[in-house]
Amino acid sequence: MLLAEGDPGADAAASRAAERGQALGLPAAPFAAGAHLLVQHLLLGTVAELAPLAAHASTRALNTGAWSAAAAYAEACAGHVDRAREHLAEYGRRAANPAMWFSRAAAALAAAAAFRLGDAAVAAHVREVLPADPDAAVLVGFGGAVLGPATLWTGLAARILDDPDTGRREWTAALALAERAGWTPWAAAARQCLATLTDPSAPLPLGLGTAGGNGL
Repeated sequence: MLLAEGDPGADAAASRAAERGQALGLPAAPFAAGAHLLVQHLLLGTVAELAPLAAHASTRALNTGAWSAAAAYAEACAGHVDRAREHLAEYGRRAANPAMWFSRAAAALAAAAAFRLGDAAVAAHVREVLPADPDAAVLVGFGGAVLGPATLWTGLAARILDDPDTGRREWTAALALAERAGWTPWAAAARQCLATLTDPSAPLPLGLGTAGGNGL
């Protein structure tokens, strides 16, 4: 949550939480630390650096598709398209399980991977499973990691499906929610998304690149 607020103490807090979790023998502690690291790199646009970590986490956390989707996005950002598609297919297999954990986070990251890969089928799936609710957020656990407003990701899926009007409406909602919540980095990401609707050559946030560069 501190990372979403742009708090400079977020990394130190995450490190303390990870150390405490490991000291208590909590099996989820490494995954929580990984989630913080993932969001950190996502906001910096450097998620490609985490491709090996995300792929490894996917093999360990079989009850969620979030790490598979994260691995797909990271590999796509790194230019490893075949690996990215394999991980995205694994996300699809896990998403078929209605009891999958962290389904919103998984769908959000799947939207990012679909954007880099130009995958309209996955984008349509994201719009089916992730609510375009202007008041909804994508959280991991009880705010342990924040992936911003849900409409940031549903708007991205709409952009993949060549529906700029829906994209504009949902990104505008994402900006409003991020500003109300005090999530400065996510508000900036929403503004950057909106800017691409008037200037297609402008880069999207989070390492997404440009619409033209992804064949959209």
